[in-house]
Amino acid sequence: MCPSTEPGAPAGAFRTSCGLEVGGQISPVFPILMPADWQHPPTQVCRPLIVGPQLPGIPQVALAYLMWEQSPGADTFYIRTERVKAISKTVADFEQEALHNLALRPASWGVMEPAPGARLAICANDALAAERILDGAFIREAQELLDTDSLMVAIPARGQLLATPLAPFVKGERHATVFKAMARQCHDAAGERGITTGMFIMIKGVMNSMAEYG
Repeated sequence: MCPSTEPGAPAGAFRTSCGLEVGGQISPVFPILMPADWQHPPTQVCRPLIVGPQLPGIPQVALAYLMWEQSPGADTFYIRTERVKAISKTVADFEQEALHNLALRPASWGVMEPAPGARLAICANDALAAERILDGAFIREAQELLDTDSLMVAIPARGQLLATPLAPFVKGERHATVFKAMARQCHDAAGERGITTGMFIMIKGVMNSMAEYG
């Protein structure tokens, strides 16, 4: 069963030196995950989620202004290098501010046990829940809830972040198969909101590697 996504609401106190003023309001910058096959202009600001062997399905991390949070029905404004240069900033400035803002959004984990001894943590109460894979402190919260320092993490679709202890995957236990199937189901059910069926090993809040695809 896939978690339902709730949009959440900004918590405030965002940094806005890289923000965009629209209609008298400042829209802060946030990171946003896009599928590996996302087509974008050459000057689009984006990077792979993880650097290393070029496995298929590695999502891209873009930067954007979420105009629809302030004006329902508005579009997402994806940031290009032209915007970065126009306000005399660097891409690093934008990404640092975006990650700071992401960490301030009101998201939280819930824990479920689909089978005896099989526990997983789910975050689905913010539109940028999947992007919290970039927030090491937030991932460590899941580690504490699941009493482990090593996780297998899935970001199947926008607004969905799933985590479970890594140990069942190492031991080949049935829970690993169940978790993979659940992540795949969530991805396939999401349609255009899908991000990846790949999963990621995270140790002490730090991304270690991409574990599987498909």
